[in-house]
Amino acid sequence: FFLILTSLELSLILLVLFVSSSTQGELTKEVTPLLLGDSGIIDCSEYQHHVPLWTNSKDEVTLSFSYVVTAPLPNPENTSPTLHGRLTYSGLAWIALGVSPTGFMPNSEAIIGYPNEPNSAQNPGKYLLESYQPSSVNLHPKQTLTNHTIEQTYEEDNPEIGDQTVLIFSKLLSEPDNKVEIVADGEYLNKFLWAYGSDNESQYHGRAGRFKAPLTVCVDGGKKVEDGGAIISVLTRKGKSFYKAHGILAALAWGLMVPLAIASSSLRSLFPPGKTWLRTHIALNSLSVIFTMISFGLVYHTMGSNGYSHFMTTHHKLGLGMTFFSALQMVNGLLRPAASITQKILVTDETNQTSASIATKDKAPQNKNDTDDIKRENNLHENDSSADEEEQKVKETESVLLKSTIRIVWELFHKPVGFTLIGCGVWQIQSGLFIYSKIFLGPDFRTLLWIFIGIMCVIFLVLKFLIELMPKMKK
Repeated sequence: FFLILTSLELSLILLVLFVSSSTQGELTKEVTPLLLGDSGIIDCSEYQHHVPLWTNSKDEVTLSFSYVVTAPLPNPENTSPTLHGRLTYSGLAWIALGVSPTGFMPNSEAIIGYPNEPNSAQNPGKYLLESYQPSSVNLHPKQTLTNHTIEQTYEEDNPEIGDQTVLIFSKLLSEPDNKVEIVADGEYLNKFLWAYGSDNESQYHGRAGRFKAPLTVCVDGGKKVEDGGAIISVLTRKGKSFYKAHGILAALAWGLMVPLAIASSSLRSLFPPGKTWLRTHIALNSLSVIFTMISFGLVYHTMGSNGYSHFMTTHHKLGLGMTFFSALQMVNGLLRPAASITQKILVTDETNQTSASIATKDKAPQNKNDTDDIKRENNLHENDSSADEEEQKVKETESVLLKSTIRIVWELFHKPVGFTLIGCGVWQIQSGLFIYSKIFLGPDFRTLLWIFIGIMCVIFLVLKFLIELMPKMKK
């Protein structure tokens, strides 16, 4: 039985490693920003360049950036050009445009628009991005954006445009509190970041990327000139197969093996006599711990390779705790103490029987009738004595099964921890399905999970009812 399970385990590990070898990286392409406007004469009040940032599988542009850089206004307090931009997404989600000294998210600045919040001085707003974690995305202490809005249109209201989110802003290229300055000399490749969410509220990226582009200051009345090539990179999340393998292993462990292990204990009367149920219980729990550890190792490695910090969310922290306590539970199960058998002997009072026997022997016969009476009395005492001996033998063989103190303490730990772990496991599975659907924009399978759990619960309750009913049917 163990050899079969081990073989299945090794086969699954090899399958995971094979599938996970096909990880995706960064897709890069070079494009030339499109010149906007019908005539060849520049009008700096309009956007001059257009960059398609993301194109879907149908070659439809789903995210684009249109922009123009204008010269400083005749104001001695402001000597910086202004970047006027419009970020357009063909869908309904939050959208963002950032600038970075390295081309990566940490230590960068971004303009983020949240459609579910009203337009205000802080929405769209400037944000400081300290790391990859959502908790490190904080509003800039000084909000200096102008002409900034975030708007959405819906397909039912405008079928020609469809669902669309538009972020408009004007931002000074150089500000005293800027962590990153944008250069507009026509040569330097500014490093921009872009992203859109999986919906209006979720903190997860639906898609993210970066592009490098030179900027030039627009001059009214001049001739349209291309800004130069823009290098666009689409950041595909590395290790999608690892994330998928992590979820499959965790779901097998906590959605199948652990429930079956608990059922094997609760429904042990359905198993053949002996310790078959116990061996099944131990095997399933042990295999679930192995799957949990492999699952934990896969996602730990994948998150590190993507530059994410560990144990920042409830899902991550609970996963760490479950990995530790499931291993502890397995060791605790292997140390299961046996129940003690204590014999309960009921001692009879032999004093009366002995004295009666002596009195019988001391009594002398007076005549034949007396002799017959004595014989009958002796026979009666012998019969009583035999009955007493038989009763004493029966009483001496009576025993009751009493649990030792250490067994009681063991059960007080093992059972509550087991039920707590399976409850946490179910929560982790549905949480993981939700996170995966948001990260990779896939379907949400949580409804199927609850249907599967419901079916398992019904099967368990039916079997439990039949077990309780069988003794009554036999009677």
